[in-house]
Amino acid sequence: MADRNPAQAAQEQQVFERFLTACPSFAKNVVSHPSSCGDFPDIDAHLHDGTVILVELGEWIDGSQMADALAEEARGVTEPRGGAYDPEVALAALRRIANKKLDHYGSSARGAWLIIHYSRGVLYNTPFRSLDVGGFEDVARVVSELCKQREVPFAKVFLLGAWGDIDARLAETLRDAGYPVTAGPEAFEVFPDFRRCR
Repeated sequence: MADRNPAQAAQEQQVFERFLTACPSFAKNVVSHPSSCGDFPDIDAHLHDGTVILVELGEWIDGSQMADALAEEARGVTEPRGGAYDPEVALAALRRIANKKLDHYGSSARGAWLIIHYSRGVLYNTPFRSLDVGGFEDVARVVSELCKQREVPFAKVFLLGAWGDIDARLAETLRDAGYPVTAGPEAFEVFPDFRRCR
């Protein structure tokens, strides 16, 4: 097996750290979480009781939108991208990555966890919010419903909003103004159960 690309391994570690921040009740059981050597899984989470949980990561991002945004940045375009958008574009990208990961690993994923994370999508993709999808919990329910309609080889599936920390007072002010935000990353278990990670 070839060693992982160091930059990719560092990014995966950063995402998993955000997951641990969003799930402190799980994080307290983790002793270490080295990157795996091979293609699957991405992380080996070693627990205090000796259990090793294999963790596969999948990024929720629309590749064509990210490529366009990066090309604009390379050309020095600094105007913010805005205007009308269709949130279904973001949700379609989420469904694609979820189905791709669920289909790809089959029985080799038994016992492993899948964490689909929303990281660079915040910067490069159209927003997911709409009249029907107000916050990240609503998006997590979309993934949960998708999992209920198909075979899921993973033991658990999570959706992670891997955004960074913001001031708790600012988060409260934004929530009071109708913007559903949290002060740090948030995660939901979407399969086999549905619950906010705490």
